[in-house]
Amino acid sequence: MVRDEVRNQCYRAALSRLITPESVVLDLGAGTGILGLMAASLGAARVYQVEPATPLEVSMELASANHLADKMIPLPGRIEEVALPEQVDVILSVFTGNFLLEEDLLPSLFYARDRYLKAGGALLPDKARMWCAPVAMPGFYTDMIDCWLDEQVEISHAALKKYAVNSIYYEHFDSHPHELLAAPGMLRAVDFNCADEASCQSALQFKLNQDADVHGFLGWFDMQLGDTWLGTGPADAPTHWSQGFLPVDPVVRAEAGALLELEIDRPELGEWSWRWRYRDQSARHSVFLSRPFTPEVLRKRSDGYQPQLTQQGRMANWVLRHMDGSRTVTDLAEGLVRELGHPNPRRAEAFVRQLIDGYGE
Repeated sequence: MVRDEVRNQCYRAALSRLITPESVVLDLGAGTGILGLMAASLGAARVYQVEPATPLEVSMELASANHLADKMIPLPGRIEEVALPEQVDVILSVFTGNFLLEEDLLPSLFYARDRYLKAGGALLPDKARMWCAPVAMPGFYTDMIDCWLDEQVEISHAALKKYAVNSIYYEHFDSHPHELLAAPGMLRAVDFNCADEASCQSALQFKLNQDADVHGFLGWFDMQLGDTWLGTGPADAPTHWSQGFLPVDPVVRAEAGALLELEIDRPELGEWSWRWRYRDQSARHSVFLSRPFTPEVLRKRSDGYQPQLTQQGRMANWVLRHMDGSRTVTDLAEGLVRELGHPNPRRAEAFVRQLIDGYGE
């Protein structure tokens, strides 16, 4: 992302029209802090950097090197876990995943907006649109889908194709030969200023522009940064975002002028599914079906399942209950061995340290 010049220039241009000496900024999911540092360098009064994964010492080191440390306030953790002492004028985020909804970050943006954005404050980005189009992409389809029909060392792997056709493939498809077979259709427009759900349930109808084999659908999004729309499609300048390829099975032998229908459903924090229809043909695909499930796994996924802790869970529960500030790492590891029968003292200590990284302070 640091080297995504297309994205970063768009953010900087939007910030240059927005930031004033009084601006208080939230850099949400700051990473190494490049967006927040931009805001500070443009004159913002304060920048709160919220980041759960990348050590914020990295961003503060960069802030010091750029003489901006006095403006940066690091807050390690998820936005739902930290507390800002004030509301902000601007929220910066890159919570738009591939095909907009991947990574499931938008609910955290909505939380930050509702809790910390001043009335009349600004979001960057503030709007997004999801796009999709049928595509001919024979080489990629052969390499990723039909490859399972080939025998390897005289062993058939054809049974695995059903998993491949229910997967979504995220790539920069400008580097793969492909052809869009109809004008792109908009699946959903999202206004981040007022949206309260990160989902997609949409139906499109495409009029095909040529006789062709339809191998699937290509999906992407664009987003608004100030006065500019930044696109992530195969015809746009490349960014760190990828497009998503949703395959069809069987390949559709389509004619120019015919209509191809597509329905896409993706609940918030849920699984993608897509259903296509062409004349008397139709099929439904779902990422849920992209991996095998035993009856036991399906039982655990049901709403009525009543879970119990495994031995690993009991160990984690014991450590967390005794992580009260009175015991050292060594004490906790020895307790695991003594009280719960952990078979390996060194692994017990590593297990304790892993829990401390996630839940200790």
